[in-house]
Amino acid sequence: MNTRFGDVKEPNTNKSIKVQEDDELKNENDVHNENDNMNRFVLTVSQNRPTFNTIEIKFMTRDAVRLIDPEIIPQRKKKTFLPAIRSFDTRINKIINASRQDDPFADQVLLDTERAINHFNETITEQTNGLRSQIKALFELNEAKLKLDNNAHAFTVNVNLKNNLSTAMLWSLKHLDTMLYLVFQAEKHCVISSQQSRIYRQEAKKDFRSLLGLNSSWKNTSISREDIAQKTQRTAKAFEDNHLINLSLEVLLLDIRADSAPRITRRDNNFMSTATREKILSIYNGVTEQSDDETIDSDSIETNESSKEQATS
Repeated sequence: MNTRFGDVKEPNTNKSIKVQEDDELKNENDVHNENDNMNRFVLTVSQNRPTFNTIEIKFMTRDAVRLIDPEIIPQRKKKTFLPAIRSFDTRINKIINASRQDDPFADQVLLDTERAINHFNETITEQTNGLRSQIKALFELNEAKLKLDNNAHAFTVNVNLKNNLSTAMLWSLKHLDTMLYLVFQAEKHCVISSQQSRIYRQEAKKDFRSLLGLNSSWKNTSISREDIAQKTQRTAKAFEDNHLINLSLEVLLLDIRADSAPRITRRDNNFMSTATREKILSIYNGVTEQSDDETIDSDSIETNESSKEQATS
């Protein structure tokens, strides 16, 4: 008798059932083995901290190299600290972390620093182009050529930086180095006088030091925009400690942020709620109505705690 697809012969029934049980047991063992393998895999996974790349950069002037590491200059009564790239990197990294925690003063410092870097670069580029033109004009007048070695460099420095704002500062230092090298060449070939050379060097280094010191006005107070909106007790203290920072309304309301500013951890997509925005605007409008100065300071912030004390007294 022919057996159709799906028919089972009586003598083979127990064998078929046994085969099915063996298959089920095999599948179950495979699942357990797979789970064991997954567990072993999870246990072996490790997470490494990100490494910071090393930048190897060449400088042609000693003045530029001295702006890499900070200096302490001893004086009669006290020591003077001269900031540099590496100290700037350490300091600005703390400010970036504070900005991540919604500190508006930290946000303002980052924005002010970016704008100051751009202004400094424009000034140095203008001076560099002017020196090149003067050197070229003098040599053309005397039917001569000045052949500068593009590969010439006095120092090679390795720098590790933690954030992009410090890297931008390093590129500004390289622009300064190029300008100072042209100042040296211009003085050497009688394009400018020794006195003009000193003025170029002193003013340029002074401006760069000022750029590095912009973040020194920031003080860590763990303040947030919510604290300002709720007028908590730490608000007036934060404004007092950071009185040298001109906190603008557009930064306070998150309407504008620095390119180097990180994502705020406590805000989805750096979003400020309408209620918080209205409270801050109410405080701001109340201050500006009382004064021509469109800034908020510690004297204009009356905390909720002080209001309650006045009410009870």
